[in-house]
Amino acid sequence: MCLSGAHMVKSSLNQDLVAAGRACGEIAGILNVGYLQAAHQRRQRIREAAASAQLDGRETTPERLYSWLSNIPLTAYGNLGGEAYAAEIFQALQTPRNSDLAQEAGGLAEQAKVQAGGDPIEGAAVLFRGRDRVHAASRLAYSLYLRTIFGSAEPAVSDASAGLQTAAHLPRAQFDVRMGRVLARSCGQASAAAAALLKSVAIVQRALAGDRRTSRIHAVADLLFAGHPLAQAEAARLFGISRLAARTHLLRLAKLGLVEVATRRKYGQIFVARDGIMTFALPTHPQDVATANKVPGRLKVTVPAPMTAEERSRLDAATEEVALLMGEMDQLLARFKARPSEDKAVSRG
Repeated sequence: MCLSGAHMVKSSLNQDLVAAGRACGEIAGILNVGYLQAAHQRRQRIREAAASAQLDGRETTPERLYSWLSNIPLTAYGNLGGEAYAAEIFQALQTPRNSDLAQEAGGLAEQAKVQAGGDPIEGAAVLFRGRDRVHAASRLAYSLYLRTIFGSAEPAVSDASAGLQTAAHLPRAQFDVRMGRVLARSCGQASAAAAALLKSVAIVQRALAGDRRTSRIHAVADLLFAGHPLAQAEAARLFGISRLAARTHLLRLAKLGLVEVATRRKYGQIFVARDGIMTFALPTHPQDVATANKVPGRLKVTVPAPMTAEERSRLDAATEEVALLMGEMDQLLARFKARPSEDKAVSRG
């Protein structure tokens, strides 16, 4: 009976590991353009950072962290405010070893790699088992360690790790099963997110197929779907176009149902991609867009077939420009880190 039970446990663990590996294989097939890979990883790191902060009792959400990093005004809530803490974790995920937290996590990740090789369950045991407290550095270390195994899949493990502190003190067999489920769940979520991103980017490509290739509306859309919110003035500055042209492009994308306004103020509106992954308030721009966006929250453009080779080629050509602009945005993280989240927790108004 004992052998039968052990066999069932091993079978369940193997199934979870196979499911995790299959999901990561699917992600690799989806993210075969550098642009898509970077956009996916950014979203997954935001999810991971927000979830890790919450596990440490610093309540926030991926959407709030995304907004905070992008300087979108936040509504103040008494039980939230962990954005600054989550931003530090995100920064460490983006650029390992650029802070004390990142350096500590990097050292732990190297230790796990030496002791566990490429076994994700053994790596989790090295980092978590028997610890009096599973803290942000060890969770961050596990994310960095998993990159050596799962590559661009970037599973947000903390998002599926509620109860990890308790699991750390379970007998080894039970701990292994618990971590197998965490990996299968987080890799499955990452696969769904990658598929949603590909779908949304493909819809953008089809929606703008009639625009000339030199129009900066393509670059504006690329940056939005890479994970960079844009205001009219910022779009004009980044792309060397007039504010009128920037406003025209942003409003057209909104009319197509591809982006939405993330702020309720009339001036200085900030637009975000409607990507099916991050969720924000419904658009609040004038009702003259209703004919192009009859169902709130739903894309007007029909769901396309997978992107063509030409569409992938255009995105591949845009990858370098987008990466440079995203790098400029990330340079602001040090400034954000120095400011208490309460400074930015102002009502949308």
